[in-house]
Amino acid sequence: MGPRRRTTALAATVVAISLMVAGGVMAATQSRDEATLQPVRQGADRGIEGRVDRLLSQMTLEEKLQQVQLLSDGQITDEDARKGVGGVFSLVDPVKIRHFQEIAVKESRLHIPILFAYDTIHGFRTVFPIPLGAASSFDPGVAASDHRIGARESAAVGLKQIYSPMVDVSHEPRWGRIAEAGGEDPYLNSVFAAARVKAAQGDDYSQPDKVVTSVKHYAAYGQPEGGRDYNTTDMSTQRLRNLYLPPFKAAVDAGADTAMCSFNAINGVPGCGNRELETDILKGEWGFDGFIESDYTAVAELRACPPRTPDEGPCGHGVAADGPDAAALALSSGTDMEMVSTFIRDYGRQLLADGRISMARLDDAVRRILRVKFRAGLFEHPYVDPAKAEAAQLLAARWCCSRTTAAPCRSTPPRRPRSSAPWPATSTTCWGPGGARAATRTRSPSTTASRPRTRTRPTPRAARSPTRSRPTTPPPTSAAPTPASTRRWPWPRPPTRSCSPWASPAARAARPPRAARSTSPASRRS
Repeated sequence: MGPRRRTTALAATVVAISLMVAGGVMAATQSRDEATLQPVRQGADRGIEGRVDRLLSQMTLEEKLQQVQLLSDGQITDEDARKGVGGVFSLVDPVKIRHFQEIAVKESRLHIPILFAYDTIHGFRTVFPIPLGAASSFDPGVAASDHRIGARESAAVGLKQIYSPMVDVSHEPRWGRIAEAGGEDPYLNSVFAAARVKAAQGDDYSQPDKVVTSVKHYAAYGQPEGGRDYNTTDMSTQRLRNLYLPPFKAAVDAGADTAMCSFNAINGVPGCGNRELETDILKGEWGFDGFIESDYTAVAELRACPPRTPDEGPCGHGVAADGPDAAALALSSGTDMEMVSTFIRDYGRQLLADGRISMARLDDAVRRILRVKFRAGLFEHPYVDPAKAEAAQLLAARWCCSRTTAAPCRSTPPRRPRSSAPWPATSTTCWGPGGARAATRTRSPSTTASRPRTRTRPTPRAARSPTRSRPTTPPPTSAAPTPASTRRWPWPRPPTRSCSPWASPAARAARPPRAARSTSPASRRS
């Protein structure tokens, strides 16, 4: 090797080492936001795609139309499960979920499981701060903890999809749902969207403590005119892409496999009938291979009013003449699953015969739904064990009375006694879902028995010194009572545990009767 080649090789080696070091430094100095926003979306798995194709080739038209149907907890019946309905939302009883899933898997012809979903937005059983409050922390770790625990608790009862994160950027404080997203900043919403998706789905949402996320509401739902929910949205393409679409793109890059189209119309085109948004941008530009479900009756609301075919139900946008027209518009635009209304399922055969929808588009919608179900592991593990569902929750009995953890219990501050009788033993009651008492812990009255209410009549204003400050004697630290003549009311700060001392029957029984309470002016609340 000549001197020139040796010099060239040495220079190349130096450059390579420098790039490696620079890359290491960049990785080490990468901000938490940048790390959160790193795309992790993976391509289609060949094994899953083969299984989807084989299953799809065996399906009849009726079975395909059932898969694109999403029913509520009040609509689902045994017959729907037996026919192979695609999804059910808002059903949270693990016993009922197991019941319908067993019918779908054991009694339907192709044994396709149901995808159960719920609005786990800021917690399931353990309630976290609202998304707007969490966003004020500017810490994606807050959002990640929220959705990691929410996903675990949701999956424990048999849910495998959550309608979250909600990433609707809004500059309209009058909008009634502004609390459900991260506010006005597209970057902050993007970081939090990615953090929530990654926390809820993990590396593989077929794991028993993970769920698939559905980013919503696509798109620009948070900027209705006049701040009126569901109202129309009018904006330029530049504003839409710069301010309102980035959080959705961040969620898709983070791996979100489902999305929900919105109620509102953008520049006159409803979200669930918007081909540019659903097909061209989401599925085309961004490479989204999951499915899009409509919002609640959003397909029916494409119709003009009064409603036609059927002559009942929601209506409003006026871009479709009747039910079949609305179904054709929604499916052709890119909506893959219809929530609550049943127009695609009911009129699909007629629409195919009339050439108003194509079998290729219907197959694409069903393929996307089946793909998510395979990725979620529903075909391998379709059933929830109701006996284990409760143990996976962060129950109030375990967490309510801890100062260092979340407190999923009913917030009721203790009330001040209205008489001079000693305080009763404080009973700290932690409440579970539905008002059921989860645990009760009684505190000894030794530290509170010496707190009789002996408040003196205030000094007349005229007799007060203009330079004298209000006395602020701290609460007593011992069991010995403080003389009434030198003590102001020593009412402590509200306790950190959000449980009522009067919640238990024993505490209520020990409370002085109303007739025994003093009603003199000196004893009234100030």
